[in-house]
Amino acid sequence: MDNFIFKGIRMKTLTLDKPISLLFFTLIMAGLLSVLEIVSVDIQLLGSILIAFTLFVFITLLIKQDIYIDQIKMFTPYFLMVLLYVFNLRLWTTDSAINNIIFYITYGLFFFVVININWKRYHFKLFHFASYVGLFILLIYTLFDLSNINTNRIGIISFVLTFYPLIYIIKYKNKKKSSLLFLFLLSGTIIFISGSRSVMIAIVFMLLTITIWKLITANKLFFKLYFLAISFFVAGYTIIYPNLHRLLTNFDYYQYLMIKYTGKAIYSGRNVIWDTLLKAISEKPYLGHGTGALAAHFLGTEQSAHNLYLEITLQIGIVGLALFTIFLYMIWKQFWIKKHDPTVILGASFFIALIVHQTNEVLLIKNSVPINFMIWLAFGLVISHIYNTPSED
Repeated sequence: MDNFIFKGIRMKTLTLDKPISLLFFTLIMAGLLSVLEIVSVDIQLLGSILIAFTLFVFITLLIKQDIYIDQIKMFTPYFLMVLLYVFNLRLWTTDSAINNIIFYITYGLFFFVVININWKRYHFKLFHFASYVGLFILLIYTLFDLSNINTNRIGIISFVLTFYPLIYIIKYKNKKKSSLLFLFLLSGTIIFISGSRSVMIAIVFMLLTITIWKLITANKLFFKLYFLAISFFVAGYTIIYPNLHRLLTNFDYYQYLMIKYTGKAIYSGRNVIWDTLLKAISEKPYLGHGTGALAAHFLGTEQSAHNLYLEITLQIGIVGLALFTIFLYMIWKQFWIKKHDPTVILGASFFIALIVHQTNEVLLIKNSVPINFMIWLAFGLVISHIYNTPSED
């Protein structure tokens, strides 16, 4: 148990020893590779182990340390959202919906656990090494067996895995330039070959956030407005994208240029999905159709929503989406505390990138369990870093 001062309060945090850390990260890595069918892992068993691990550490934290008011404020909108999911079971119940609620709770508890662990250098070094192993495996499969693998999954997994070596280099490496160059060459090659446009868009927003960080953090108003601007972009993109052919008089010409220079059309099929789901949402906008509602029920196909925010709104309405957005904002607020810290700048930029990425995918609290755990671990490491270093204010 470690003690430290944060915002004038003496806080206590746990730490994990090396064997437990190695086992935990290995389980998640195995799950990531199983998502791509590179290795065979029972996802249900893996999910059960991760749930058990999360509950064990969470209970240990409750016994050995106090719960702080700032953390209660941060997590309140998230667990209100989960309660709304429970409430909406009355509208649409399925076995998978109940199972999903269990994981919603687990992700919240896991994030709470991660931010309250004092992560040492050896943890970051372990994550750094394991991520490189994962990236090299992905590179091999990308180069030699791309036709049998979901390219969007390769893109996001390589992007998330890149964060762990990146944070280790920023925090601890002396020769940063050569390390960063090698990392970017490795992960950039994988993402480029995968052709995942959703990840490339996320990277653009990550780089944008890093580039204008000094402007964003010039004062608290700008900091808040930036999150608001990202939220408006997400909403605008979701609504405007499926209507581009109606809004642009020369749409066919732009479509021709896109195919000519990128080999891909402007529309990827998401336009049909989102258009259908927006109409379904308009029928029950406030509390949604129910917890068990899926895009497939309205599309007549097995397609997912390919947009986290649409799927949340479909199930628990605008109220549920608002609660989730407030939760994301509460996380965003934490980055202000250590706004000049390079690790925090990296984490905040990565956070924005993942928010934007969810306009084209359904992760964070849904679908792929191993990827979601890796994302929340990444977010949590940065918040833990903030909690374990002195405040700038």
